[in-house]
Amino acid sequence: MDSHLKELKSLLKIHLDDIRMVGIYGPGGIGKTTTAKVVYNDILCQFDGGCFLEDVKSRSRFDKDRLQLLQELLRGILVDPNVELININEGINMIKRRLGSKRVKVLSNEEAFQLFSRHAFRHNTPKEDFVDMSKCMVNYVQGLPLAIKVLGSFLYGMAIDEWKTVLGKLTKEEQEIDSVLKIS
Repeated sequence: MDSHLKELKSLLKIHLDDIRMVGIYGPGGIGKTTTAKVVYNDILCQFDGGCFLEDVKSRSRFDKDRLQLLQELLRGILVDPNVELININEGINMIKRRLGSKRVKVLSNEEAFQLFSRHAFRHNTPKEDFVDMSKCMVNYVQGLPLAIKVLGSFLYGMAIDEWKTVLGKLTKEEQEIDSVLKIS
């Protein structure tokens, strides 16, 4: 385990001001999750907050499960056990508001579009009839990687009309928040 831990930590290059993603793959039962958890526990103290989500693929099939995953993620990252979300849209807006003051890497338009496509379509590019809506979604989250991943995963498998409804709700909620902030 020590050699795996050292190798993974060297791949992460935590000292760099950059985003790193390391894939651990192999057949079931060989210790992928255990190895990832050991690395996570070892480096967690270097960050303001963190969250280790297990079984994301099997736990993200339904909206209520995705909402629970998003709550777990925000509770860990924000170090706030009281985070309660009503819906995914609220979670996306919370990411934009609460993590905006933290040092966060913002992706270029091209990087953001590709990351969004990987989560929304499981490909590097969107389906042809989803290109314009994908651009709108990427613009909405302003290049924030976590928001891109959450929104893309949430939209995965939805029809274009559902995407339009989601975008409408997101922009409406943002306008309501902005008007409240202007008053205060």
